[in-house]
Amino acid sequence: MRKGVKVIVISGLLLAALGGPALFADYVEDGAPVCVYSGEQEYPVICVDENANAFIAWEDRRGYPDIYAQMINDKGARLWAEAGVAICTATYGQYGPRTCSDGAGGAIIAWTDARASNVRDIYAQRIGPDGNISWTANGVPVCTEAGHQYLYDICADGRGGAILVWQDERVSSSWDDIYCQRINENGIVLWNATGVPLSTGISFLREKPQVVPDGKGGGIFTWIDWGSGGIFGQRVNAAGTIMWDANGSAICDASGNQYEPKIVPDGLGGALITWYDH
Repeated sequence: MRKGVKVIVISGLLLAALGGPALFADYVEDGAPVCVYSGEQEYPVICVDENANAFIAWEDRRGYPDIYAQMINDKGARLWAEAGVAICTATYGQYGPRTCSDGAGGAIIAWTDARASNVRDIYAQRIGPDGNISWTANGVPVCTEAGHQYLYDICADGRGGAILVWQDERVSSSWDDIYCQRINENGIVLWNATGVPLSTGISFLREKPQVVPDGKGGGIFTWIDWGSGGIFGQRVNAAGTIMWDANGSAICDASGNQYEPKIVPDGLGGALITWYDH
């Protein structure tokens, strides 16, 4: 590998058909190339569709930090342009992509965007299985409120759209609030135009929010709350209505600190949440 150049590779693991739970790489030794273009490719994220294809998006530094993507099949073969497809190459930089399946063979990709005089906003784009973008070039705005918004997670809403959650500094750069939004298959926001607040108004940091679908068009969220202390959660229904306690329900507020929550759907309309705990 060339010194100083970062590239993206992927390796698939499949359960062995015989011999119990052993794993083996299904692509090529040391991984199949996703993007080995000039410059640096960093911070890849991945999701899969119903046909065992995978969508990978990343920050790409062949110029400004931009967002590129690639689709690979179940053998690790690239299905789009070898250098990847440009999702956003707007001015200044784009950072921290997140992606989910659109349920129709394509993907929705969102990111933190600094095109507006270096203020961070949230933008998104949909890309079809043919590698063609579906919405406005360089993405549609999801949240462009005052201050910085930093995208943290995305999930499919099960109806062709997506639910996004982010840390928000519209009130103060000294702490972050948590907001969310749902967009439909055309990139149109469906909830409150400025986002639905999940936790606000307390002068402490809230961070690392995550979201999974509730199976009914809404989402279940979790995050760390350093003001109230602990791991908190919230459900927002398909219409954008908060379902649990204002500013979230405590998942764990035991003494000491709790870190790094992770969430997955339980298949029954709820979720499982884990964290590490002091």
